[in-house]
Amino acid sequence: MTLSRTQLDRLGQRLATTTPTEDDLRELTAYEAGFESALEQTTAEVRELAVSQLGTDALLSGRTKQVRSIIAKLQRESVRRTQIQDIVGCRVIVPHTEIQNQFVTKLPAHLWRINDFREEPHNGYWA
Repeated sequence: MTLSRTQLDRLGQRLATTTPTEDDLRELTAYEAGFESALEQTTAEVRELAVSQLGTDALLSGRTKQVRSIIAKLQRESVRRTQIQDIVGCRVIVPHTEIQNQFVTKLPAHLWRINDFREEPHNGYWA
């Protein structure tokens, strides 16, 4: 489903300030489902890089932010929906910090935004 930035922000405003209607939930769910292909593509690219760089020692997981988490964030932080950027995430799990550091340097910086929360956890994120 395609929504303009204005439509998406209006939907986010309704979700943040009122009890979500079934139509609003369906609209948000349909919109967010569009990110599944981005997650699949990202996970495949990271898996390929992890295997080539680390062998089979890396575990990989990915997730799409749940609709209830999006609504909670809208209500908690007073942000517009178009400002929420962590809709999909990919995680590589490796056995040692030095391997983490080595792998991060292999990720193309122009394709990925890397947040390192190991030293200062933020909002429940600690890696």
